[in-house]
Amino acid sequence: MGILRSELMKHGTLVLPIDRARHFIDLIGHKTKMQFEDMNSRELSRPYKKYVQRIDEMERILRFLLEELNRVPDAEVIKNNMDSFLDHSDDHKLDDVEARLKQMYKEFIQFKENNTTLTATRNAALEERYVVQTALASMANIRGPASSRAQANGGGDDFEFAATRSLLDDEEGGSRRLETMFSNTAGVIEQANQDRFARSLFRATRGNTFTHFQQIFEPMVDPKTGREVSKAVFVIYFQDNRM
Repeated sequence: MGILRSELMKHGTLVLPIDRARHFIDLIGHKTKMQFEDMNSRELSRPYKKYVQRIDEMERILRFLLEELNRVPDAEVIKNNMDSFLDHSDDHKLDDVEARLKQMYKEFIQFKENNTTLTATRNAALEERYVVQTALASMANIRGPASSRAQANGGGDDFEFAATRSLLDDEEGGSRRLETMFSNTAGVIEQANQDRFARSLFRATRGNTFTHFQQIFEPMVDPKTGREVSKAVFVIYFQDNRM
């Protein structure tokens, strides 16, 4: 059923001269209520096939443009203004409309690629910033207790401690410290995946790692989907240098 399905319909055949076909079709579309059907839709013999393909391609471009415009805040698209279109139908040429649509499509594709690149660059800068902030906070927590203990001991206590140390500590102490020292690596992950990531890492290393997550309260835009996602900084602590 077509758009006139509520009306009583009858099938008919209209034969028109080829050189005046466009003129008569325009008059019929303006003055009467008639629905046209493609009699050759299921056959290979379609003299207007290339024009139908061009119109289908223009419809695809219009759908793409409407989807992109709907994502723009406060953007309003005026549609279904059929009377104005019919009044100015003589001003519209298929070749001109097709060229303008293709040019707009090319520009929107370029805008989309530029926006994706800028969003990805911004996200990378923000992620690096929050990783550095997490590292600085971690270093401050480590240096704080160590400096307080040094101030509490004083110079005399340092001499007594050094005098009571074994002579073998100077030779073997470096290697022992390397064996007991924890290494770490950091990065950024989506908060929705952090629990699964921690469990997978814990199982893969047989419990020889500890993962700390620091939430990033500033949401970031996914350059692929355009949606806001929440991310977190992860820090993995481990002993094995081979990780």
